[in-house]
Amino acid sequence: MKFLRGKLKNSRKHDRKLCSNTSAFLIIQNQEFSCMVEDISRGGALLSIDQHFPVKNGELIEIQIPFSDSKQYVKKTAQVKRVNGKNIAIQFIW
Repeated sequence: MKFLRGKLKNSRKHDRKLCSNTSAFLIIQNQEFSCMVEDISRGGALLSIDQHFPVKNGELIEIQIPFSDSKQYVKKTAQVKRVNGKNIAIQFIW
């Protein structure tokens, strides 16, 4: 993973890390969807999707992201901040 701070003007609280080939699962309205994590920080993530998700800005969802060993997952609640084509920006709820 590579830090983005310093290369882009970053008004975010947390440094973002690029992810390569990191898959995750979203639970939206009791349905599970797979996605790819493009970048992630302590505050949120940018996700890439291959299909249309029934999700709207402001909606709460759950995401399961694998640890590096891919055998265990972190499960987190998040709020959808932006849906743009095949990308979904989420903010983690702490």
